[in-house]
Amino acid sequence: MLLLQSFLIFGSLRIILFILHTFMTFLLFWSPYDSVAVSLSSNFSTHDYVVSRKKLISLIAFGFSMLSINFIFLIAEINLLSLRTVFNFTADCIATFFLIWMIIDGLDWRTYIYVVLFCT
Repeated sequence: MLLLQSFLIFGSLRIILFILHTFMTFLLFWSPYDSVAVSLSSNFSTHDYVVSRKKLISLIAFGFSMLSINFIFLIAEINLLSLRTVFNFTADCIATFFLIWMIIDGLDWRTYIYVVLFCT
């Protein structure tokens, strides 16, 4: 019975963490100015900003597509404890941490490339 309860707790944590990861990705989508401005030099032009912002938005769109695939697997294996589900849980934890860091501190948007590559 205790093992069943631990599986249910793990499934609930996966759902909560997935929702938090998705929410942080939406926040990054709606507040990209700090992340883009940090990556540019001090005398950047409007064209440089627009190009960097489009690159960030395309990366976020790719991240959303990976999140939708992750959501399908989440529904299919909600309480299954396997290596892949533990890795997905760990990847969501790390991604959420870096997304919060990017939003709060204005981390360089190129860091998001590493977050997306790690989570896919």
